Amino acid sequence: MSLCSSRVAVIICHCHAVTDRAIRTCALEGARSIEDVGECTGAGTNCGGCHSAITDIVRDCRAEGPGEVAVRRLTVIVEPSRAA
Repeated sequence: MSLCSSRVAVIICHCHAVTDRAIRTCALEGARSIEDVGECTGAGTNCGGCHSAITDIVRDCRAEGPGEVAVRRLTVIVEPSRAA
């Protein structure tokens, strides 16, 4: 059992309900950019609010390599909607 599957998944892209696990999987399969992750999962292709989190996850996966993805604490700041 991998470290990623031993914890609760966190939704990173709320527009498309994409989790950190799905983004990590794409990164470990070769995704290297927000655009790559978008093609793989749809994440980051709408409002852009998740771009920094996607970039952090991809960077971490690139640094650690396959089989070494560590569980990290991720702080997600959700701003309230500014509906008129």
